[in-house]
Amino acid sequence: MTAPLTKQDLKARLGIELDVDLAAFFGVTQSAVNQWGDGVVPEKRVLTAMVKRPDCFQDLLTQQADAVGAN
Repeated sequence: MTAPLTKQDLKARLGIELDVDLAAFFGVTQSAVNQWGDGVVPEKRVLTAMVKRPDCFQDLLTQQADAVGAN
């Protein structure tokens, strides 16, 4: 499970300003991204972003690795 991120959080991590650019990043339509509203981005999209751009999520990846190692 990943940490919940809002659309604004995700765009900031990726260095993206516009929803249309976020849609292009995921290969979906802007209306699909608009459906997220200002709430939490679907976990599948956060995971996809982490795989495509792990450099933008080092802190979250480290937290997850630490959590797995603690169990």
